[in-house]
Amino acid sequence: VKGMAGTGEVFQKLRERGAKVVLNTGYDRGTAESLVAKIGWKVGEDIDGLVTASDVPNNRPKPDMILLAMKETGVSDPGVVAKIGDSAIDVEEGKNAQCGYTFGVTTGAQTRKQLAAASPTAVVDSLDEMFEYLARL
Repeated sequence: VKGMAGTGEVFQKLRERGAKVVLNTGYDRGTAESLVAKIGWKVGEDIDGLVTASDVPNNRPKPDMILLAMKETGVSDPGVVAKIGDSAIDVEEGKNAQCGYTFGVTTGAQTRKQLAAASPTAVVDSLDEMFEYLARL
C-alpha cells in the first residue's frame, strides 16, 4: 500500500496555506488506520484528521463524515470546504454537506463521464490539478 504520487506534497502545500486536510473513508476505523499507517502518514503531522464510516451513524452519500471532520477541525462554514473523491457518491456527499467545492478525481474506478454526471465543481486528473484550481480562487 502506498499513497498516490504527489499526494503528500499536495497535503503539505494545503496545510502550509492554513487548510485542514482530513481523510474520510467508507472503511471502518481499524482498516483505515492500518492503511494510513502503511502509507506512512500520521494524523497531526501529515494530515489533520481521519474520519471513517464507523465514526458516524450514516455513510455516504449522507454528509455525516464531512460534518464530523468539520467539527473536529473547528471549521464551521461548509462553503470553505473542498471535498475530493474518486466516485460520484463522494461528490454527492460533498453536495449534501453543502461544501463550497466538490471535485471528482479520475484516479479511481469511475470514468470522467461518470464523475461529471454528479455535477462536481470540476473533474480533475490529479490532486495537483485540484490544488491549482483552488489556488486560482
